[in-house]
Amino acid sequence: MTDRQGEPPSGDDDIDIRIAPVDDEFVSRPRPVRPPLSLPRQIIEPPVEAESVAVSDEVRTPTAPEPIASEVAVVTKAQERHDGRSTGRLYFESMLVTLVIWLFAQTFLAQPVTVPTGSMLNTILIGDHLVVNRVIYGTPEWLSAVLPFRAIRRGDIIVFRHPTEPETLYVKRVIALPGETLEVYGTRVYVNSRELPETKIGSTDPGHDGPLVPDGPPIESEGATYTVYYSSLRDVGTEDELGTLASADGGLVGVGRPFTVPEGQYFCMGDNRDNSQDSRFWGTVPRENVIGRAMFVYWSYGAAEGDTTSEPRRRPRINRIGTLLQ
Repeated sequence: MTDRQGEPPSGDDDIDIRIAPVDDEFVSRPRPVRPPLSLPRQIIEPPVEAESVAVSDEVRTPTAPEPIASEVAVVTKAQERHDGRSTGRLYFESMLVTLVIWLFAQTFLAQPVTVPTGSMLNTILIGDHLVVNRVIYGTPEWLSAVLPFRAIRRGDIIVFRHPTEPETLYVKRVIALPGETLEVYGTRVYVNSRELPETKIGSTDPGHDGPLVPDGPPIESEGATYTVYYSSLRDVGTEDELGTLASADGGLVGVGRPFTVPEGQYFCMGDNRDNSQDSRFWGTVPRENVIGRAMFVYWSYGAAEGDTTSEPRRRPRINRIGTLLQ
């Protein structure tokens, strides 16, 4: 027996090597190919784009949630209403609403008034613009059910229509109420035979729209709630002052003689006692002529306080804005 090179085997190795016959049919038979393993569709799909966010350095701002259907509907309707009107029409409607509110407030609540004369110096200066409370006295009466009001009191500063000139508005202080008896003697005012407590100051008129210039310290009176001004020509505080100034003492109503105020009427005087046309000259004020109570100064323009020159420079009086009247 020989090996694969045709050489006899060596003596040391006694190995029986047999070669199996070749099966031609097995060699020529093709090897079956196994089909590839199919994976589920969701596994082999490409990854979604959101996975790239995890490796991105960009910081993204979270988006707001989508509005619900009702909110979208409200916004859409508002846009439709706005889109259906021009800009000019929107401005016109806004001004119309403002005008209606202003007219309502001026008619029923408050009214601006400008003071052109000095009969109420120095409580009210020439050029003061006042706010008048129209409802405090219950005018009109149908508002008294829903708004606070009170009766007219002595010492109130009221705005009213002149008894003989209804188109003219006056501003005066209430001195005597309906049914009371009043007497005026110089700088002394008596109501029901008792002297009315008033703080008095002698002063000089500067001759322009500025305030009066005090000539001395005020003469205090116990219980006084307001201050009145008299000309320095008077001897303020003396017993006999009647007839010292014809312009002030020449009144026909309540001056030098008792006068009883009729029902539904009010006796009013200015705080600038020697330069005021008031109830001493033209009589009492009917209740229906009263518009309201002067509350405060909202604007003022004129000569500055302390300016005694003949032609003062007029300017806004900022310090007067917000001054309460009492």
